[in-house]
Amino acid sequence: MAVVSPIVSTVETIYTNIIATIASIWNENPNWNGTGIDINAA
Repeated sequence: MAVVSPIVSTVETIYTNIIATIASIWNENPNWNGTGIDINAA
């Protein structure tokens, strides 16, 4: 587990950064997914 832990930590960091980036794009372009639904309206 000593070897796996840093890898998991790194993956979690990358994953969090990706989610944050997508969320940022989504907030600036609420219709970018093509549904025409503003996710900020809920």
